[in-house]
Amino acid sequence: GFDLDQSSPVFYGTGTNTFRLPGGWSAELSGFYHSSHVFSISTIKPFWMLNAGVQKTLWDGRGTLRLNVRDIFWRGWPRGSTQFGNIDEVFKSYRESRVGTLALSYRFGKKTVQQARRRQTGAEEEKRRATSGG
Repeated sequence: GFDLDQSSPVFYGTGTNTFRLPGGWSAELSGFYHSSHVFSISTIKPFWMLNAGVQKTLWDGRGTLRLNVRDIFWRGWPRGSTQFGNIDEVFKSYRESRVGTLALSYRFGKKTVQQARRRQTGAEEEKRRATSGG
């Protein structure tokens, strides 16, 4: 038999920052970091991802143009090694994690929502009758 020690500390952190820029522009940076750790009989090396996006408000606030890129440096895929008994391997799990999107949205309809009209409930009507004597 073989001894199997699966204990290992791990750190996982995420962050997001949004920046308001002049002229209806905004930008966002986000990402994560996953430290090295033991998973079953494998040791996973650290991996991380950095994402970025910009946004422009158009047409008096009715439209929005967005450009986003996920995993800019293409580092969001696990890699590691397995050494257990007579197993000795190194692996890299390449994934298509780098993705870009361009989106345009437009808000139709009124820019303001009309206030709901006040309705009396049966309890309010009974209370009014009781206090007015009739």
